[in-house]
Amino acid sequence: MLSPHTLRFSRCSAAALLAALAGAPLPGLAACPATPESLSAELELATEAFIGMDAAAFAEARESARASLACMDRRAPPALAGAYHRMEALDAYLTRNFDGTRAAFRAALTSAPDYALPPELAPEGNRLSTLYEEARTLSDPEVAVAIPEGFTLVVDGSEKSERPESRPAIYQGFTTETTPLWTDWLKPEAPLPDWGPPPTVERPERSGGGLLWSAAGVAVVSGGLWTGALINRGKALDYGDQISNDALDASESGAVDTAVQRARWMGYAAQATTGAAAGLGVAGVVVRW
Repeated sequence: MLSPHTLRFSRCSAAALLAALAGAPLPGLAACPATPESLSAELELATEAFIGMDAAAFAEARESARASLACMDRRAPPALAGAYHRMEALDAYLTRNFDGTRAAFRAALTSAPDYALPPELAPEGNRLSTLYEEARTLSDPEVAVAIPEGFTLVVDGSEKSERPESRPAIYQGFTTETTPLWTDWLKPEAPLPDWGPPPTVERPERSGGGLLWSAAGVAVVSGGLWTGALINRGKALDYGDQISNDALDASESGAVDTAVQRARWMGYAAQATTGAAAGLGVAGVVVRW
């Protein structure tokens, strides 16, 4: 036996009813891009049309909502996903697809578990109300989804790596942008849309030029120190030969100590700056490449 909702809908014009049941596109579809606010308004219109038993208005609002969903400019929040699932449940109910109604209601309850159908939409004891309560008892298993690297899958407003196995869901694909690549309401057996080419990851500019120039500067200083150390070492050796041949005046003995000390400390400094130059050079090369 047909429900009161279906009987009252049958009083509408045959053409409008056929359009409603067949899903024929109607005038007044939303323009892209769509926002959560604009989609929410269309879902409200669909609910009001169902309550008022206006098949033509329901069909128009339904098609508008479907077009808006495909044009979403951002992530659909869970509450909005729940409202959309309820609209699809009403649409399935009109065609007496009660399994589809329960499945869509199960999806709606997953997104908005505390939502209660208003009595003007589903009076207590009405078949629609019964299907809604039956949906609460359904399990909601999930199955893993292969998501390509660089992409994010959002299911009913939440990032997921799984999808529902026995109910429909709103799927959105993202890269690093806030605008989805695609948005679609899909039944569990339907494949996900194509992800498209992998996103291009822009590497930040890495010059390393500053480190390399610093390494060059320290290397010049190091070279100067090595040269000074060798010169003073040569002086010290020369003084040593003069001492051996008794050719060095006693007043020049202080110059010998000075040359030796200079050679020693310049050698230490040259070694330290050589190590610093090498370290800076390696760091510059690593940063650059």
